[in-house]
Amino acid sequence: MYDDFTNKFFSRIPADIAATFTEQQLMAVKMAFGGRAWGSHAVDVRRSLPLPRGRLYFVLLMGREHRSPDRLKHLRAAHPLWTFANALAITTIIMVIALGTLALLYTLKSAMGLNLIPGMDVLPDHDIQHLLPWFAG
Repeated sequence: MYDDFTNKFFSRIPADIAATFTEQQLMAVKMAFGGRAWGSHAVDVRRSLPLPRGRLYFVLLMGREHRSPDRLKHLRAAHPLWTFANALAITTIIMVIALGTLALLYTLKSAMGLNLIPGMDVLPDHDIQHLLPWFAG
């Protein structure tokens, strides 16, 4: 009978109160929430991590874009990407990926017995092997 937003909205309030909404009031509520449907996303990861002083949560959502260009413009202005915390998080993610990739490449190089420059050991293999706990070569 109703759309997904309306059904979800009514499921969160008492039935006797839900019955008092007019179509005009319901439309105003939908507009206030941006017509948001609590739909599913292709990627939907929501987790929280315990910290000494509370909890830290993170959310990763990905799916098809359904927002209008005007709404996207407003959201970009209201929530800029390049804040200190965002830059720190992006830098951390890039560093973790880069270090993981380098460790994987080093492990493959050592497993295959390759030298980058024949006759010259440019990497201190013994020292690096102590940093890689899974390395058994």
